[in-house]
Amino acid sequence: MRGQAKLTDSLFLVFSTFISVVIFYMIMSGAVSDMVALISLQSSEVVVRDIASFITVTGGAPDEIKIFYTPSDTFTYDLTVTNRTVNIIRLKDGQEVDRSTIFGYQFPSYGSYGKSAVDPEASFTNVNTFTISKFTQDQHYIYSIQGLRD
Repeated sequence: MRGQAKLTDSLFLVFSTFISVVIFYMIMSGAVSDMVALISLQSSEVVVRDIASFITVTGGAPDEIKIFYTPSDTFTYDLTVTNRTVNIIRLKDGQEVDRSTIFGYQFPSYGSYGKSAVDPEASFTNVNTFTISKFTQDQHYIYSIQGLRD
């Protein structure tokens, strides 16, 4: 009879469609999640939190420490650290893409909020690599932030 599908033909069609959708989903979800992760790791909000965290880690290190951080090769950043406030502006070809600020990068201590004891001052424009360090000079710890363009 013409136009009638057998049960095996229908099952094969359903099964092959299901397998094709699953394979397509696996391929696309990996590519999409990689793209979203790459974009989110380079955003100004993530970079400002990372730098504030690195400053706090530097202050808590028992000895000298140097942290190198390159959030992106395609974007550059304007960084200002003053009075325990970290401000980042993300740039693409010299044009502002987004900006983010953390005020007093606070952390919980003994049930209240307090500011970090480390208060370095720095300001850089159009950089994509940061170095946060703590070193000894004349028996005192010096905290330093440097910005470079690779």
